[in-house]
Amino acid sequence: MLAVRLQAPGQLSPTDVPRPACPPGGVLVRVLACGLCASDLKMFRLGHKELSLPRVLGHEISGEVAEVGSGVQGLAPGELVQVYPGLSCGRCRACQEGRENLCPQVKVLGFSLDGGLAQYLALPARALEQGGVNPLPPGLDSDTATLAEPLACALNALDQARLRPGERVAIFGAGVLGRLLALAAQEAGASSVVLLETDYRRLADLPAPGVLLEGGGDPSSALAPLEGRAEVVVPACPDPRAVEWGLRLLAPAGRLVLFSGLAGRPGLDLNQLHYGQQTLVGAYGCTVEQNRRALEFLACWPGAGSLITLRLPLAQCGQGLAAMGRPGQLKVIINPFAQ
Repeated sequence: MLAVRLQAPGQLSPTDVPRPACPPGGVLVRVLACGLCASDLKMFRLGHKELSLPRVLGHEISGEVAEVGSGVQGLAPGELVQVYPGLSCGRCRACQEGRENLCPQVKVLGFSLDGGLAQYLALPARALEQGGVNPLPPGLDSDTATLAEPLACALNALDQARLRPGERVAIFGAGVLGRLLALAAQEAGASSVVLLETDYRRLADLPAPGVLLEGGGDPSSALAPLEGRAEVVVPACPDPRAVEWGLRLLAPAGRLVLFSGLAGRPGLDLNQLHYGQQTLVGAYGCTVEQNRRALEFLACWPGAGSLITLRLPLAQCGQGLAAMGRPGQLKVIINPFAQ
């Protein structure tokens, strides 16, 4: 079968490798679609602290069941599925409390285990036991199903923010994750949602009002569409200035969610957090339950597929990574069996 391996930062190679065997109690998935993520681009360029090389990247995965192992029930060959990328231990406190994304022993497809940029993917019994292989809801196609994992990460951010109906939300960054955050916040009942961007080319076809940050990044132009300051602020970009700008938009008792890894150290006014009784909270990855909610959300959202702007075969994965971040480009999908 064909797979794409990252041998070292900057060295991506399509390679013929043996097709994996179906594990006992697990499944073999024929990968139909794998989304490229900003994390994949970062690993390609710089590596990642969770990455071990060489590695088949890709953690936004959907496909069809090719084989089922002995004892597997509830899944059958030919069934369309989406894959939750984490494999947690199931025994630690985090796992027992439903926070398997924080399991200290978690292994992640595309990071510490080979991922979905291959024609076939073997998933062990543990993936099924934790609910990580999910039949697609009726009407949801394989390409769109790859958005479940990033959407689940957005749901986790809003869960950590304890977003309540009627609250106002400001999101920095109008890429795929910013747009998913905006849609999820609207679904959760936010009274107003604003997307803030430094690149005017990303302000087209937004699901919420967009505000261009010009000059020094003064976010005050977002106050009018927000009808004041925001109870929840989410920087969905690596620019550390978004944290500083976000604090300027944060209402008393508001919550700022550190959703993206930052390319630098932000400036923090800790006295503002103190006097405003504000909260700074982290959000990393997603849980199995949030992944399930995301699939249900996508099945009810007919416009989800519009976030996919480029589809490429597996051999052109390098071109897909190069295309990320270009004007007008949103989600890039790799279809491993496409020509």
